[in-house]
Amino acid sequence: MHSQLRERIRLMRARLDNVAPVAKIRAESQLFVTPAPVCERLVTLAEISNRDHILEPSAGTGAILRAIRDTAPGAMCDAVEINSGLVRYLRENFNGVRVQCGDFMEWQPVQYYSRIIMNPPFSHGQDIRHILRAFSLLRPVSYTQIPTRGFVMSVSLL
Repeated sequence: MHSQLRERIRLMRARLDNVAPVAKIRAESQLFVTPAPVCERLVTLAEISNRDHILEPSAGTGAILRAIRDTAPGAMCDAVEINSGLVRYLRENFNGVRVQCGDFMEWQPVQYYSRIIMNPPFSHGQDIRHILRAFSLLRPVSYTQIPTRGFVMSVSLL
């Protein structure tokens, strides 16, 4: 039994040795990579099109951006991310997305958005503040898609 476990660990380490991290993230950063099925569901519910101007205010590793690009490659996208390492990654991997480095709560966009798709930080009531901030950046008659903990759990089970 122990030899099988050792072999599995050896194989996992070998796989990891060939993989470079996207960016170094502090443990307290609250980065939560939104699972692809959740991103796809959010984008579907937002009913985006190539005519939309979309904001992803906590872009992280770009999971939501990837789903947006897969669904509406011609849509204009802006992203905000506070971690400079992730900003570099996003700029290198998401051509055509305007990526801003900064705190979404302090960031001042130059226009309003037709869609905002986000997975806000949840600790200490930050989700409510982020959601209210997102609503303030929507054009009249616009939509936002924001997962709640229950939404993430239910989509993950599908």
